[in-house]
Amino acid sequence: MGGRKRVSVLGGALMTALALLWSGPASAVQHAQDRVVSDNPVNWTPHVLDGQVNAIVQIGGKIYVGGEFTQVQEDDSTTVLNRRSLFAFDAATGAVDPAFTPAVEGEVKALLPAPDGRSIYVGGAFGQ
Repeated sequence: MGGRKRVSVLGGALMTALALLWSGPASAVQHAQDRVVSDNPVNWTPHVLDGQVNAIVQIGGKIYVGGEFTQVQEDDSTTVLNRRSLFAFDAATGAVDPAFTPAVEGEVKALLPAPDGRSIYVGGAFGQ
């Protein structure tokens, strides 16, 4: 996929307005389930080691995870990765994206794919 992802930080009110207006690619990911989803995810799902996850969205082959946390670990690794409130991983392998390391100061409460299909809007409580 090459290239780096851009991260845009929006205020809570604007994020809510965009979420109400946008009906793009995220709707394909966020659909009703026809059965109870297993509490045992695929074996390669990365682990958030502290805090909590508030939002997950898939854009292409990447899954973006936002919340209030500082450490992530790939399932098959003992290496602890520093990721503050936002990280991305490969949807097919679970590998945490080493190039996606945005400087988020605060809690991510919402994620929304941008209309370009490559960028992501991030909403939450930020210090800057």
